[in-house]
Amino acid sequence: MKKIILTLLLAFSFTSQAGVISTNLGDSQVSLSDTLTVEISGNNFAESDIFWFDFEFDTSIFALNQNSITSSLNIVDRTSGMFDGLEIIEQSFGLGFTFSDFATVAGNFTIARFELTALKDGISNFAVRGIDGFTVDFSTPSYSSTFTNGDSVSVVSSSVSEPKSMMLFMLSLAGLLMVKRKQQNAL
Repeated sequence: MKKIILTLLLAFSFTSQAGVISTNLGDSQVSLSDTLTVEISGNNFAESDIFWFDFEFDTSIFALNQNSITSSLNIVDRTSGMFDGLEIIEQSFGLGFTFSDFATVAGNFTIARFELTALKDGISNFAVRGIDGFTVDFSTPSYSSTFTNGDSVSVVSSSVSEPKSMMLFMLSLAGLLMVKRKQQNAL
């Protein structure tokens, strides 16, 4: 009897179900201090109550705008004592995502949508790594990741002068010309 139970447990634990984490980076190029919208979706997920992955990018080029985070999952709020749901933690490599909840998720859903602010010029490659989790029947699903429009973004500076600076320059030049003209008329 023990062998039958052990065999059944092993069969369930080796059952593999596929889930895809799809990432859409809003643009392939942004200007300095502009924002990049990132949407990460779960597709074809087996009924799961725990999964985690890392979203890697160059943190010297981009910074997370905390107020921009939305999700179709409950977001952990430790200040109010809510510990179940999606937790997003800023790391030196980018962001760590962990979902743990008694309420399961399955099918297609938005894991997170957020904005990254461009801090300096450069090119950042993005990657989703360390994807793992468990389904409700204790099997380990097989996860993969895709990027719908490329996995790198370049940040470029624009050298457009501010209208206020240009206006001040023009007014100063006009003032100097008027003073020069008055001096010539006075002679």
